Amino acid sequence: MDSLSHTFSQAFDVVRRVLGVKLAQLKLPASILQWIISFLNGRTQQVKYASFVSSFKPINMRIAQGSGFDPTLYIVTATDLKALSVISMLFRFADDTTLLVPENTDIDLLVEFQHIRCWAEDNHMIINLEKTEEIVFHTLAHPYRHV
Repeated sequence: MDSLSHTFSQAFDVVRRVLGVKLAQLKLPASILQWIISFLNGRTQQVKYASFVSSFKPINMRIAQGSGFDPTLYIVTATDLKALSVISMLFRFADDTTLLVPENTDIDLLVEFQHIRCWAEDNHMIINLEKTEEIVFHTLAHPYRHV
């Protein structure tokens, strides 16, 4: 079985570009959708390091990390990311994604990865290739079994 694990670079920075469309597809009540949009718009952030405190800066086209709501918004953004093959498995945790592709499959690992790259491009995300790795798992014959 092949496993391909990758991280989206700056996933929380670009998620708002597509979030509105995907939230609308959930058919949420208008009041909830409006509340989420107002939560995301007009936000500022400030950085404090030791005794230095920056001025407030606007948060543009991203969700600020730190609230409990932000991971949920990212999950909504990535909900439509699916493996092509029904026997491949896709696991997501925040901005990390792991794809498991069995050795005998109808869709090759490279085709699955290209599909993920296309999804990322369509959603204005970049796969961090420095954090992407392929791991191949093999089963071994039992060393004490005699035939």
